[in-house]
Amino acid sequence: MRDEDIKKVIQALQTRVPSYIADCLIDIPPLKLQCKAKFLQELNEHCTSLTKRKQPSVLLQKDYPDMVAFDWNELIKEMSSRCPLLLDIFLTVVQKNKTTLDSVLPPMGLCYAILMRQRNHELSLVQRINTILLTEGKAKSQVKCPV
Repeated sequence: MRDEDIKKVIQALQTRVPSYIADCLIDIPPLKLQCKAKFLQELNEHCTSLTKRKQPSVLLQKDYPDMVAFDWNELIKEMSSRCPLLLDIFLTVVQKNKTTLDSVLPPMGLCYAILMRQRNHELSLVQRINTILLTEGKAKSQVKCPV
């Protein structure tokens, strides 16, 4: 780091204003990269914890009664408690907050389910539900598009 960057950080720290300190850190490219790496490391740890059998994800459930009782709210609660950074990222993308997310529960839950299924093939509850719905709904394997 350059001497002038170190001085900026020290000055920012002396203000004791968290937002000013954060702005200062983000303005210095090597520190911004390190902050990003730490956030990604935390996200990875959270996602890894969802694949553990000691505290399994809601998505690990496979039985028919679990599918019948499935609720998008439970999936979002899991994100909120076990993967809060990912939830915050999703909420930022859809421009909502935790109090106004009802209209985006299914899309956010589906995105979460797809990503977690990609990480661990056993986290497949939503995909199993979709398969049953498509099969029971007599979905065709080929879709004809009108010209």
